[in-house]
Parts: sequence; structure tokens; C-alpha cells
Amino acid sequence: MTTTLPVSLLVIFFLVAVVRQAFPYYIFPSSELDALQAIYNATDGPDWIWDHAVDSNPWNFAAVNDTYNPCTGHWEGISCTSNCQESPCSILYFILDGANLNGQLPDVFGAFPNILSMGFDSLPFLTGKDYRRRHNCTP
Repeated sequence: MTTTLPVSLLVIFFLVAVVRQAFPYYIFPSSELDALQAIYNATDGPDWIWDHAVDSNPWNFAAVNDTYNPCTGHWEGISCTSNCQESPCSILYFILDGANLNGQLPDVFGAFPNILSMGFDSLPFLTGKDYRRRHNCTP
């Protein structure tokens, strides 16, 4: 006796394949995006100084959607686990030395489960609970 898949199941597999081809990106974790927004807002983000490194862009929360996020948009100072196409993406590093952050860092670092390192040196107007101890992190 041969077993065949019901036609409705085959249609579902087909539709999943089509959608996966049309939208090949993984969704960036909203918890990480919210934490980045909190850091940006609490540290005078509109007045940050960008160094406009090659292949990097200033942070642009207004443009975030299913295919544009800190990883796919190559946001300045951020390195990710992937480009969100082949696998889920998450922030590994962010280095904001010299970006003119001013204010108190919010306690949102638990939102970055894969973070390995953060750089906040050369930021004399930055305060926050133990942020200087968080340079080398282990997930």
C-alpha cells in the first residue's frame, strides 16, 4: 500500500516554498530592535557622530521592515551573526566608541542573547550601571 500526501498538504508545501523564495529574509528579533531603540533614545541618538565607514549606514529605525534591519542595512557600529538571508540574524558586536553618546545607558543588555562584545570607550558623557564591565560578554 502506497501512501500519498493529500493535495491540500502539497499545496501548503508549494506555497511555503514560493513565499520563502519571495521573502528570503529572517525577521530580526524585535527584542534586539527595541533595545537598540532604547539605547539610541537614551543617549541622544540624533546627535551621534557617524564616521560613515565603508559599507555602513547610520541607524534608521523609521526604515525597519521585514527585509531591512540593523543587519541587512549594515548599521554603523553593529556586526551580526548573519545577513538574515541564510539564517536568523542577531547582533554579535556593537562598537560605539567616539559616536558622541550622551546620557545614561538603559539596562537593556539582556536583550542581546548572542552579544560577544560592546564598545563604549571614549564616551565621557555616558553613564549607566556597570556598562564599562560589559566589554567582553559571553552569551
